[in-house]
Amino acid sequence: MIKMDFGYIRIYRKLKEKAFYKNSEKLHLWIHILIKATHSTREEFLGGKPYKCNPGQFTTGRKQLSTETGISESKIERILTYFEKTEQQIEQQKTTTNRLISILNWNEYQYVEQQNEQRVN
Repeated sequence: MIKMDFGYIRIYRKLKEKAFYKNSEKLHLWIHILIKATHSTREEFLGGKPYKCNPGQFTTGRKQLSTETGISESKIERILTYFEKTEQQIEQQKTTTNRLISILNWNEYQYVEQQNEQRVN
């Protein structure tokens, strides 16, 4: 069965002002994170247990992100730490099997318009 995801994400022009904008791997991973984040509540598994992901969150692993993006696992880890500690754009909750990534300010940049669009439709 093929899972098809439809929809869009908003990318602000202000992104080009970020320090990582000229680093293609960081930019690639950031856009991938935006695309992977759920736009509605859904259940995933975190550390082998069911977890309710809210908009702007998703569960993944370093190996999975590497496979999906073509970026090495070690670089994935360094970039995620950079997004968390330096840019303060994400929070991570790690387990022995995977991690939860939460995009900070998701509601401010993505979710509000999606709610309005759903009301119009």
